[in-house]
Amino acid sequence: GLMISKLNIGLLIFIFIMISLIVYLPSYQPFSPFNTGWDGFSLLYKNSSGVIENPSAVSMIKGTIIIPQPIVKPDLQDISYLKDFLNNGGTIIIAGNGSYVNYLLNGINSNIITYNSTVLDDVFNYNSKLSPIAITDNLTKIVLFSTSYLKNGQYLANTSFFSYVSVKSNITYGPFPVVSEQTIGKGKVIVISDMYFLTNYLLNYNLPFISKIVDGKYYIATFLLPQSPQYRMKLTLSKISVYLSYPYVQIMVIAFLFFLSLLIYRVYETTELNYPNITDLVREHPDWDE
Repeated sequence: GLMISKLNIGLLIFIFIMISLIVYLPSYQPFSPFNTGWDGFSLLYKNSSGVIENPSAVSMIKGTIIIPQPIVKPDLQDISYLKDFLNNGGTIIIAGNGSYVNYLLNGINSNIITYNSTVLDDVFNYNSKLSPIAITDNLTKIVLFSTSYLKNGQYLANTSFFSYVSVKSNITYGPFPVVSEQTIGKGKVIVISDMYFLTNYLLNYNLPFISKIVDGKYYIATFLLPQSPQYRMKLTLSKISVYLSYPYVQIMVIAFLFFLSLLIYRVYETTELNYPNITDLVREHPDWDE
């Protein structure tokens, strides 16, 4: 029993260390709320009301849903929940471009279309031609990175006259619309054709504009991002940490840890193995040769 108990405790400690490593190692998944790197959403997540990892949860919230660049193609069920959310007066902000974004927009009855071509600006930029500056409808500046452009809807921001798109050595000059809004049902969709617009890299520059377009509480939808085991563990830990903020839960955890430490102490209290007495054994087995 003693050896088994030691083995169990050793196994528990090993599992705890492995989970801790997975949870606390940095996440490199682009646009993940747990990625603290330049292309992560950790700063946006910090002030959010949480993440939506399951599209069915969309029906239970009010406010704004932010959808990062979809890595996974939306299915009809995802689109159905988002349509209901819009019809009930919600706001959806999509930051990204390409076929999955267009498929999603078409599904929720928006005619906004994003393109894949990168908008460059040699003159009116933040730190390189890959970071054009756009002017919003109320004349504030926003910073973009490796952005594309879009068409249709009501334009909320455009790049400068110096901006251009180069396709097969054909150059088309701007301005190009990069943010567009459209009313759908009782709600609205806002599309930003820059997948990096809400990342840690650009968020601080764009906060004034973001706070203007976010309606009420906002949530980050992660159901169109890859659901790695590390992501799921970090999400579980973030949910547990919410419960740990309640004093009575903290008392229960402390009590549990106290009893666990008592148990470990009892198991390790004696390392002596109680071997049976040789004389007693011989008495019980007279046929043994002493």
